Order: sequence, then C-alpha cells, then structure tokens
Amino acid sequence: MSCPDCAKGGLHEGTPEGREEVLHGFQTYVTRPSPGTQIKGEIVYLPDALGWKFNNSRILADKYAKRTNSIVYLPELMDGHAMDISMFANMDTLTGNGSVLWKVGPLINAIAGFVPFIYYNRLAVATPRVTQFLTSIRAAQSEPLPIGAAGFCWGGKFVFLLCGETLKFNGRPLIDFGFTAHPSNLVLPLDAENVRLPISVAVGDIDVMVPIKKAEEMKSILEGKGGNEVVIIPGAAHGFATRAKPEDEKGTQKGVQAEDQAVNWFNRCFDGYKKPAT
Repeated sequence: MSCPDCAKGGLHEGTPEGREEVLHGFQTYVTRPSPGTQIKGEIVYLPDALGWKFNNSRILADKYAKRTNSIVYLPELMDGHAMDISMFANMDTLTGNGSVLWKVGPLINAIAGFVPFIYYNRLAVATPRVTQFLTSIRAAQSEPLPIGAAGFCWGGKFVFLLCGETLKFNGRPLIDFGFTAHPSNLVLPLDAENVRLPISVAVGDIDVMVPIKKAEEMKSILEGKGGNEVVIIPGAAHGFATRAKPEDEKGTQKGVQAEDQAVNWFNRCFDGYKKPAT
C-alpha cells in the first residue's frame, strides 16, 4: 500500500484559507471559492499518506475551490493514523549517502510511522469511512450538484473504486467523475478495466507504484473507453503532485502541471454535467 516515496517530499509554504468543521461526523477541512461565486459543484479531496492536516493538501484544495468554483472537502478518513511530516527528514536520511549508524534512528522512526498507517488505513478498514462520508455528502444535497473526487497516492485507489461504481448510494454512484495523481495500491489492469465513470489520471514515468509499462497499459485501456484521459509526465516520481520540495523548480512545475490538469478536468466535467432525471 505504501512505498518509501510515499513519505518523501517537502512542506509548502502558505496559509490555508478554509476552515475546519465537523461534517457528517467527520472532522473536515472545508474550503470555498470567493464570496458571491455561483457554486458549480463539490469536490471530495482524498489525500495521500500525510492526511487531512497536511498543509500542502489544504493549499491545493484551496486552489481547486477557487479555480473550479466548487466547494472542496478534505475529510479526516485515517482515524488519526496519518503519517507525520517528520517522515520527510527520516526518508532523506535513509536514502542519502551518510553513515549506516546515522540511519538507525531514522529507520526506526520510519517503521514506527509506516506500520500504523498501513494497518489502520488498509483498504478493508478505510473503505467504510470513505463510503460513509461520500454517502452523507450525496444525501445532504438539496439540489443534485455534481460531485467529483480528487485522490492522491492512498486516496487514488478510492477514486478508481468510485469511478468503477463499486461504491454506491441508493443505486446512484457516490461521485460523478474523478481525478487522481500518482495513485497507489492499484491492481492493474483490473482497476482500469472496471472504470465506468469519467476519470483523469496524472502519473509519472518513473513512479515506482505504477511502473511505466503499467501506466501505458492503463492509458490504453482508459482512453480506449472514451471520455477519460491519462497523462504520463516525463521525469515525475511518485508524490510529484502534492509533495515537490519548494527548492526543486522542475519538480514544482510538474506539480503545477497536475494541478492544471485537475482544474481543467473538473471544469469540463462541471460544465458538461446533466442533472439526473427525477
């Protein structure tokens, strides 16, 4: 479910503009577009291993809200067992060229961070949380606004399940379309073959979680269905969309590319949405 790259990256500067709320029983970061903006839809942000408190994810959620005129929800779906940003320093030390002795402490810390995350957020345990939250969002709508899902790393698997219509509410899909960047834990080609709803995928050609041959196979399957898109970004590693180090200009630009892809995708989907017949 996780790899060393799931805990690599940097913290982005900036102050999130949304607010924390308890929404349908879940602590949730909620962010909206500018006041007076007509809301086009809702996006549920399914985060990477750093969870709902991760500053990078909140800042990106803010950008989605403003650039798509949507309400974005970033819920706590990990039951308090997200990885801590201290993992960044641990992984830098472990993958660096320092002495083996200097790596013992970071190795122990990394194991202590990985194991609880993997255990408490494995698919069988986390899926009911994701289903419950999205069901509540769908049921609470006073009008049938379109719902999109944006998933990263850990959250990307759920976007595939949701777009495969594996998870439903009263016979209706819990979302209308999805976007994912560097998804983890995919079973390919099966997850791609099962997709029924529109999906956009951004993946790097050096992503250890989706090797290039699998990425190309996924692209062929999804785009062959029509209405989907898969962008394979040269030189992008796992985590590029949310965790590029600020000093890494090329990496940061790849993150911006994924942001633009998601924004353009959601805007097209929102604009083309047709309300279900009543």
